[in-house]
Parts: sequence; structure tokens; C-alpha cells
Amino acid sequence: SLRETTGNGRVRRNAAVDRGLLSAAAQRICRPREHRTRRFTPCRSFYNSSQQPATSQQRSRNHRATASHTKKALHSTSRRRRRDDRTTMLSVLSGTARQPFAQPPRPPVQGHAWHVVSERLEVRASKEEDSRVLCTLRRGDSIEVDQASSLPDESLRHDSSPRARLARKQSLGLKALRVLTPTPGWCSASQCCVGRARDVGHAWRYVVVCRDGAYVRRGLELASTHAFTLPKDAVFEVRERRVNEQGLARLRTDDGWISEDLNPLSGQRGPVAEPLPVAAPLTFRVVLRDGAVVRETVELSSAIVSVIPCGRTVEVTAKQYSDHPALHCVPRLRVEGPARGWISQRLNREPPRDLEVVELVGVSEPRVAPPLPPPAPPAPPRRPPRPALTGPEVDLAVGNESLCVVCLTDARNATFVHGETGHIACCLLCARALQARGDSCPVCRLPVDVVIQHFFA
Repeated sequence: SLRETTGNGRVRRNAAVDRGLLSAAAQRICRPREHRTRRFTPCRSFYNSSQQPATSQQRSRNHRATASHTKKALHSTSRRRRRDDRTTMLSVLSGTARQPFAQPPRPPVQGHAWHVVSERLEVRASKEEDSRVLCTLRRGDSIEVDQASSLPDESLRHDSSPRARLARKQSLGLKALRVLTPTPGWCSASQCCVGRARDVGHAWRYVVVCRDGAYVRRGLELASTHAFTLPKDAVFEVRERRVNEQGLARLRTDDGWISEDLNPLSGQRGPVAEPLPVAAPLTFRVVLRDGAVVRETVELSSAIVSVIPCGRTVEVTAKQYSDHPALHCVPRLRVEGPARGWISQRLNREPPRDLEVVELVGVSEPRVAPPLPPPAPPAPPRRPPRPALTGPEVDLAVGNESLCVVCLTDARNATFVHGETGHIACCLLCARALQARGDSCPVCRLPVDVVIQHFFA
């Protein structure tokens, strides 16, 4: 850009100044007179009051003056930076410098609480893993931790992966915790989680219970890209629960989707993640005008117990998603009191019609359960595990009308509907998996129209 200066009538190029291509010192020198600081006093001929164009000698003197002042300013800045670097180096060598990574963790903030997320947590006498076990805590128990004297995890300091980010959020980047109550000692930070009581009440948190961890994928289906793997005892927040085309329940997180159970058709069976128990009772208030419907079980098709009117407060002790509808599982809350049962947190409707039924108004103090006694010495090795069922044993298990004919573990609670008839032969998880694979009814081999979950009234 071209700009005409006042005083000498000549035109200067200021493209470099306007675009910020010059240093701070050079920009100070090239500014107009009315915007220039007192550090630089240009020569009189630089701003000639006459209207005649400047001669070649004047332009040469102006150029030499500008270059000289620019060089002095840059040299002064460089010298000041070297002096600051020398001072910083001396303070580091003498041990008086501020070292942010060497500082102990911040003390616990008011309203934060630590909870046990592993199935069994051992509190030991020292930081060493082979030290004496003082007590054992269960999943969901609350502990009081001295964060200032806890041991930080150096491996998470410079790790920016999603797995490390979740670990820092779960345990504040600590490796070993100094436990104050219920029994003074030390425990592993990876088996605990921390959070504000109100945030914990709002969030739906799950914990990885599978020994091999939980695969986090980008999409709802298992064929989507694998992002990373969460280790065992890792805690994550769930935003939504849905059933994919393969009949598997999937949990949506901020980083991807996680399976709630292993695929039974893969030869493996068991949970991958389970809801984290509510550490302290939560107080909710009914805000829906029609009230909150209390049912016997977590499913919406179970019997109605009562209706809680609008404005009444209830105490919630557990959270769980329903299995139906498959495309939009409903978050359910277990209430205690005279009307004991399950209520919905939101209406079973599509957004924006899924209005809130209840809202969180308070969180009780975390309950501190009495610790378990130290574990007994290891027992002698047992006999080898029972081999898989073969031959007549399979026929006997299949003949049992209470067990699923696929996994031979869970109860039969699903029906294969074909036409006007149906067969009760599998659990809901196996039935959904068979239908998603395109298999026929395992009893009569007729094509399956739909799989439903039945209840006995």
C-alpha cells in the first residue's frame, strides 16, 4: 500500500510496515512522526517543511540515520535478551529458579472427592507394590487423599494422547495416592478417580472392567476406525447408548464409541464396561408438569408402581440405561423411599421433545464404607477348570428351559417372532446378534421378523 506523507510531498512505501514484516524496533522507526515514540529523534531533513522534493543527499542521510538507529535498537534488544538468559541460567544452576514441574500437586479443591473404581483396591503400608496390605476397599467406596504428598506420574507429563488425557482427568496425573481415611496408607491412583460432587452427579460415568481394555472406535459399527484402547479401570463419561446393526450395545463418548459387552458370536462373552456406582445419594426434583412415572424395573415396559408429582424431591442411588428402544436408550434413575423403583431422567421422545423429567438439586456427603480385612494367604491351587460342554452335557444344557441355547449362561428373556408365532430360546444379547447376522430362528429355522424382550406379569 502507498501512503503520502505530509511535509515533503514525497511517497513512501509502507507495505512492509502495514503487513507486519518488520521487527518492533524497525516499525517504531518507520512510523509517522505523530505516532513515533521519544526513543528516536529523526533529523530535520527527514521531515522537510518545504514542498520541494528531497535531494539525493538528503535521502542518503535519511537512509543512513534510519539504518543506524535500527541497528542500535536491534543490538540493544539482543543484549537485553542475552542478559535475561544469563540470569535465568544462573538461577537454575543455583536452585532458585521457579520449576513448575517440580512443584507438588495442588491441594484438594473444596467439593472434590476420590472414589474407588476397581473391583478391589488394596491400601498398602508404603509406595512399594510388595509392601504389607492394610485393608481392601470395594468399587464405589470413597477415600480421603492428601494430594500434596502423593506421588506424580512422570510418564504422563509430556504425553498428549487421548489415553493420557483421560488418565490425567481421572487421577490428576498422580501415580500413587497418600490415603488418609478410612485407613492411612498408599494405593494406586489408576484404580481411583476424582471429581467434583455435582459434576459426578450430572455425568454418566462408566469404568472399564475387561482385562484386555476397551477399544474406542470412531463410529457406531465395529468396522469403523480404531482410535485407541482404554486400559482396565479407566473411567470415561457416556453421552449416549445405542444398539448397532450387529445387535451390540455401544456407548458414545467424547472420543468415539465403546462396546458395553463382548460380541457373543466371537466366542467370548462378558462385560467390557459397567456403570460406576453412585458414591453418594443424589437429590433430584421432579420438574415435568405431569410428574415422574415410577416403574418396577429399568425397562419402560415394566409395571407402574406410582407417579411422583411435580415439585417433589427424590433420592437417587443408581443410574442405568434401558435396553429399549434400541436406537435411543433412555437414561433411568433408581429412586428410594415409599415409591421405590425406576424413573426416566428425560422423556422417551426425539429431540427437542425429550423434556427433562427431573433435575439435580443436591449431592449428599460421600459414604465411607468400613474397609475389608486384609486378604487371607493364597489358597492351594484348585483343580483345573471344567472343560467345555460336549455331547450329552450340551444336550442337557440346551434342554434346560431357563438358559440361553447360544451362550448357555444367561436366562432366556428374548423371543424370536416369525409371523404370528415366536420362540423363546435366547437371551436378548444373543438374539439381537443372531438377527443382525441374518440367521433364522434356532428352533424352527423360520426367518425372523423381529426380536422382542418379554416380561412375565
